[in-house]
Amino acid sequence: MLAYERQQRILELLRHQGGVRVGELIAVLTVPHPTVSRDLAALAARGELLRVRGGAVLPDSSNQITSDAAGSRRQVRDALGEVSREVRIARSLLAQGNTEQACAHALLGCSIALTAVLQTHTPPHRRATG
Repeated sequence: MLAYERQQRILELLRHQGGVRVGELIAVLTVPHPTVSRDLAALAARGELLRVRGGAVLPDSSNQITSDAAGSRRQVRDALGEVSREVRIARSLLAQGNTEQACAHALLGCSIALTAVLQTHTPPHRRATG
């Protein structure tokens, strides 16, 4: 079976089931794990599926949480890196004899990005109240 044929079969299974496991694909396609992995990678690169641990799902709105989770982790990691940079700037400003107010003014609005990301991507049941 050619790669194109395997990939079309994978997409058929995804449309029918909504998700597939790598082990299932190995059995159905009768190919080794590396072949399935390459096919999934090719389909994911074209945006035709989303890779998830142990398999793949269609990239539709019902599966959006899967891609949102990965995006959330990236955004939080990036925001934390920005906050770390801001802390270094604040320490430097204080060490140079600036007042806390001057530091706050210099960093005005910087950590808003982290707050926004955390509020956007923290499930409601995990958010602090009051």
